[in-house]
Amino acid sequence: MQAVSENEPCITEHHVTAFMLGSWERAVSIAIWSVLGLISLILLLRRISGAFTRELSGTAYSWVMFAVTGLMLLSLLLIVEEDERHLLSRRSRTILAAFLMTLFVASLQPLIGIAGWLISLAGMVASCAVAWSPRYCIELGTQFKAHLNKWLPGLLPPIPLSRQSEPAFQSCSYNESASIFPLHLETESEESDPDITLEIVRRKTSEGIYIEGAVQVEFEAGLKQTNIHIPFVPPLKSTENATCLCSGEEVDVQLSALFPYGMRLEARRSSALEPFTSTVHFELQVPNS
Repeated sequence: MQAVSENEPCITEHHVTAFMLGSWERAVSIAIWSVLGLISLILLLRRISGAFTRELSGTAYSWVMFAVTGLMLLSLLLIVEEDERHLLSRRSRTILAAFLMTLFVASLQPLIGIAGWLISLAGMVASCAVAWSPRYCIELGTQFKAHLNKWLPGLLPPIPLSRQSEPAFQSCSYNESASIFPLHLETESEESDPDITLEIVRRKTSEGIYIEGAVQVEFEAGLKQTNIHIPFVPPLKSTENATCLCSGEEVDVQLSALFPYGMRLEARRSSALEPFTSTVHFELQVPNS
């Protein structure tokens, strides 16, 4: 339960909550992995057939493996996912990275020394570390994009921020006997904000006013955080000593502001890669003053 005072100021901040994985990133990543796999396969087949017999020097081999490791890290950084539910996908990318590194080792230098194998092992470990530490890579990728947008404006799509637009009434029907009225809200922003469908049950008892309801929030791809505005019809006389309890399905929900005419909830999900729909439940108790 969270107590909110009517006179308590509301501080709202904008945060960079997610960056959208554009199609060019996935295309570049797929191209890197495809080219590396094709080159390693061709070299391995030529060496098996006897057409490629030259051995690389230690310096040349080190530079080649350094370049291959860098390309793999870049490809993993482009497609790394923050959602903890995609462990299978992350594990698959790790196995593929190790497989490609093994192909290069076998095709470029079959009889390499200990130093060469250590370089290859370091590349595999680095690739696995990137694949299994998504949160660090998300932050690193966001900082890299922010600096790149600063140096070369307009090169990359803008990083989406948390939405702060206020909703406007589209329709409202009030049932005085049941005190239940569904509201269909739309936002005034020209951008495609989440569609919100809201239902509220309001009861007046001897102890005060009790309000409960549920709201369905649809997150578009790339949107990680949004604000939900719950109107009170008619407005409350006072919100002093009010308590609010809110929760959501696979989202973190908290009360950010409470006023006599409504309240604002902040919903945040862990991943912004795919569209997502969640139902947020809330309960508000306002005792008699």
